[in-house]
Amino acid sequence: MFFGKSKDDEIQKVFIKHIENTHACAQDLITLCNSDNPITNSCMIQSILEKEHLGDRLTNDVHLLLENAFITKIDKDDIVSLSNYLDDIVDKIKMVARLYHAYRINKMRDEGKELANIILKMVQILEEMLSNLSKHTMDSIKEMVHSIKTYEEEADTIFYNCLEMLHTKEYDYKIVLEWRDIIRALEETTDCCDRVCSVISAIVRKAT
Repeated sequence: MFFGKSKDDEIQKVFIKHIENTHACAQDLITLCNSDNPITNSCMIQSILEKEHLGDRLTNDVHLLLENAFITKIDKDDIVSLSNYLDDIVDKIKMVARLYHAYRINKMRDEGKELANIILKMVQILEEMLSNLSKHTMDSIKEMVHSIKTYEEEADTIFYNCLEMLHTKEYDYKIVLEWRDIIRALEETTDCCDRVCSVISAIVRKAT
């Protein structure tokens, strides 16, 4: 098993809370992107900000647990990286929410909806990987890792296609800059998911 008694079990529990919070945040992002109701948008933005604060607290909890842990079954550097990268996912979703509010966006572009759906799918895979971390082998996570990489590449394509469309068909440069910021933040969220996947892969590889 990856986690034994003492701090290992507590750290694992915090990771589960972390990914559950991330999943809930990704769900809020989906609702935000699919809504054109100002009240719903405002509620989702506030909900995302609250989940980002929770993510910060959970990351801090992991760091505090490590300070009092003499030996951990997972490399401490991997624990720190996993915690920080999970927090990065929610931070990027918060950035999308804040840009949405700052630019007074009422309706998400189709590319943004596609990216939000990809983010949710990636987070669901990461939740599966983390929830059963102690049982996984490289063989058991092989397909999940492949899916994460495929989604990340798909997000890159959507991002660059959107940029091309904005710069060739949109003549209001203010609008170009606003949507570039939002779509980039969404694409960078998928990069964060990919980094979490890489750390989980490294943890599983070291244990098998």
